[in-house]
Amino acid sequence: MPVKTRASKKKKVTSAIEGVSVADVRRCLDFIRRSYKNDESAFHMAIPIEGLEETYTIESFCFEFVKGTHTKRVKK
Repeated sequence: MPVKTRASKKKKVTSAIEGVSVADVRRCLDFIRRSYKNDESAFHMAIPIEGLEETYTIESFCFEFVKGTHTKRVKK
């Protein structure tokens, strides 16, 4: 008889931001982390994040990310 584990339930990973892939979200979060870590004094919320179809600043990306994450949690 096969043993069932929690790992056998594969959940589909979805993006917290509509229209932005999971890989792009992770790339943006990494950009924000590295920007702050590299030069804390030059870090500003108005720095644009490049490489996405829609232009986001750090501030607008973070707002959309938190809003999307909260919306996903509430739907569960």
